[in-house]
Amino acid sequence: NFHRDFDEVVSEAALPTGKSDVIILAVKPRPVQDRIAEIGSSIKGKLLISLAAGITLGELEGLAKGARICRVMPNVNCKVLEGAMAYAISGTITETDHQAIREIFGRLGTLIKVKENQIDIITAACASSPAYVFLIIQKLKEILEENGIDSDSAQKLAAQAVAGSGKMVLESELTPPELINVVKTKGGTTEAGLKILEKRNFAAVLEEAIKAADKRAKELKIGLQNLQK
Repeated sequence: NFHRDFDEVVSEAALPTGKSDVIILAVKPRPVQDRIAEIGSSIKGKLLISLAAGITLGELEGLAKGARICRVMPNVNCKVLEGAMAYAISGTITETDHQAIREIFGRLGTLIKVKENQIDIITAACASSPAYVFLIIQKLKEILEENGIDSDSAQKLAAQAVAGSGKMVLESELTPPELINVVKTKGGTTEAGLKILEKRNFAAVLEEAIKAADKRAKELKIGLQNLQK
């Protein structure tokens, strides 16, 4: 309930922005132009952070005259403060702006600064990949259920196996290939499973999926001329 959690809740974009140093534009691409127009001239001199996919820094600068612009690409895991996020900035961003960006989004997970032309591949590899991981978790859960494990326990075990693996990569000094070698033993169960994944070209399939998502991200770039239609 926004009225319970916040002192001031408004329905029009122009009302609160005069008091704000930072404006976060958390909308889909198509309404971007209208939302910025609603804010009006009060956007000048503000830090505008856009979460809208496909709208470039240059396009945002053209719409939000006088604002300092940042694009952030979050992912769904921000909901549990475990997001993988990247941001790109315009040339007018100040060190104070950098601090604000890191303070706001750094609380939601891992945040890195990138060049704007890297945003699409990060969208494909980090914003889309949670769905691929959820697919793996679901299949692990189903296999456990088929072997008599109750649904709740199966889901917890499958999810924790994946979550723990991610934590191992983040906290270990070993690389992912080195960690694979830690898990597998010659002639063991892990090696048997890995041989099937290699035979079926699992790595190549994953790469193909990410390339397809990257290609689609580039296709979905709307551009100002389409926003104005």
